[in-house]
Amino acid sequence: MEKALKFFDIYPKVVPAGKTVTIYVRPLYEHVKFSEGEEYEVLYYPMERVSVHGEYQYQMPQLVKVKKGVLEIEQFFAGEQEHMFVINDLNEEMEPIRIRIYSVEEDLFNKRPYLGDLNTQSYYSDGEESPAFVAASARDRGLDFISITDHHQYKPSLEAIERFEKVEIDLLIVPGEKIHLPDNPVHILNFGGENSLNEFVEEHEDDYYLQVKAIAKNLSDIKDNQTRFLTASSIWAFERIRKLNGLGVFCHPYWEVWTGYYVSRTVIDYFYKHKIFDAIELLSGYYDHEEYANTLQIARYYEALKESEDIPIVGVSDAHKCSEDDLLGNYFTVVFADELSKDNIIKNIKDLYSVAVSSIPGEHQRAFGPFRLVRYTQYLLREVIPLHKKLCELEGAQMFAHLGNDRRARRQLSIMQGQTESLYNRLFAKPTNIK
Repeated sequence: MEKALKFFDIYPKVVPAGKTVTIYVRPLYEHVKFSEGEEYEVLYYPMERVSVHGEYQYQMPQLVKVKKGVLEIEQFFAGEQEHMFVINDLNEEMEPIRIRIYSVEEDLFNKRPYLGDLNTQSYYSDGEESPAFVAASARDRGLDFISITDHHQYKPSLEAIERFEKVEIDLLIVPGEKIHLPDNPVHILNFGGENSLNEFVEEHEDDYYLQVKAIAKNLSDIKDNQTRFLTASSIWAFERIRKLNGLGVFCHPYWEVWTGYYVSRTVIDYFYKHKIFDAIELLSGYYDHEEYANTLQIARYYEALKESEDIPIVGVSDAHKCSEDDLLGNYFTVVFADELSKDNIIKNIKDLYSVAVSSIPGEHQRAFGPFRLVRYTQYLLREVIPLHKKLCELEGAQMFAHLGNDRRARRQLSIMQGQTESLYNRLFAKPTNIK
């Protein structure tokens, strides 16, 4: 964590492009306090050199006087980019302070970044912990939304929701399941669907086969009979999930099983060409020895962008346990949405306002997806998300306490409710800061 983030309260951090905004820099501790009434030199650098002064002409230094212990820096922010300020003590009693601000266009400025995982398992399938424990672990890892997507099962996700329904939490728990259809090896997520598709197929298997075979008759360009059927089956599933008001996600395209990748090249190519899915896992929860599969998924996605820019993406952990050395929190999605609700998350993923993030311990965090969102997300991961995660960890601890029947947890969770929203309200410029 950089010195500025550790020792100073800096707000707002996200501002509208093309506006003049006042930035406040307030020392948090005595050893970094400003000298009251003294002037400090402030240098300004737009990182992508988009500036009213020209790309290689720099703004003249400002002299800013400390008022009530705070520096107030007024600046015009041109374009969508990161900006750096260097604050120099003219008496040379304090090291230079570097602070970073990001300006975005109106569409992004009106959205907030929500971190989530659409693919996790509990002990009801091949996971190790209860659905509620997985949910609490997700909050502890800094996530804003989570779906428990057990194999063949929808009810575990409902159990997680019910376990916390009598306490106030800011984690959004979304119903979900991992779908396994007869004679179709493709793994598909039903994220947020209002009912279980697995249960529907179990109860209406004859109808499933009739409808899939009807779809298959129109796929004569696929020569292999098994490939034609599983493609038709997947088309049927994605259409059904949409009718359930859910998001259908094509899982881990380059997952290696004993006999090769679990689906053929023909399947992957057809899915991309005809966009039969609502979203695709750009990053999946692979261990170190499998990580090359994510490299292939990223490369295939960027190749597909040559033909179409309309490819919604997500990142998931596919976690089967929540221990510190496992995958939960290592891969996730950042969705830029107007509010934290299931429908809004789904809408903004479909509208291409999401990126996939790799956050493996000991490695640099990396975002993948549309360039505009990636550069913004990289800023947030460094300057904003660490502050957000601290608050999530506090709430996660109380969620665990609630699961352990600690009666004090209910009150603590009630007190904490809304703290992450309040943080974003502080870090995103208010109308009173904008000219």
